Formats: sequence, C-alpha cells, structure tokens
Amino acid sequence: MNKTIKIDNKEYNIPKFTFSDICELEELGFDFSKTESKMFSSLVPLLALTMEKSVEDVKTIINEKPAIFSAVSEPLFKALGESDFFRKMAEQKTVEA
Repeated sequence: MNKTIKIDNKEYNIPKFTFSDICELEELGFDFSKTESKMFSSLVPLLALTMEKSVEDVKTIINEKPAIFSAVSEPLFKALGESDFFRKMAEQKTVEA
C-alpha cells in the first residue's frame, strides 16, 4: 500500500526511500547526521523528492503555506525511518555484530 501526503488538494506518493532515493536526498541537501537538530532544512529535500520539485520551489511553497510543514513532516520522516533500505541495514548490523 502506497503512503501519500496531500498538498493543495493534490496527492503525492511518498517514496519507498530506496538506496537511489537516499543518494538523491543527499544531493538535494539532506544531512542524515542532523535530522533532529535541523528539522526544517531536513524536510525540504524530503518534500522536493516527494513532489518532484526543486528545493527552491519547495521553500517557496512552505513559505506561502507554513501549515504544510506540520501536515507532512511526520508521515515523511516516518516513511524514511521505516524504509526497506534502513531496515535491512539495521538487520545486517545486528547479524554482523
């Protein structure tokens, strides 16, 4: 089942966050080491990848409608944390340790 978020009456599928998506997030400026301390700047690349928009477009959208931040941050960060890629990494660390 695909997870979605809704922005301006348009639904967007939340990515499955594969390794390729993770690499793209880093290219868009996502810093995995600072997601808790930089929540606002961490959301921008997540939303850009999800909406297939540029980082600057996403910043403009959030600036015009700040409520979007609270509406989409939880499902996006949750989906990232539950991605198969991160789940498999955690499983392999447990097995190898």
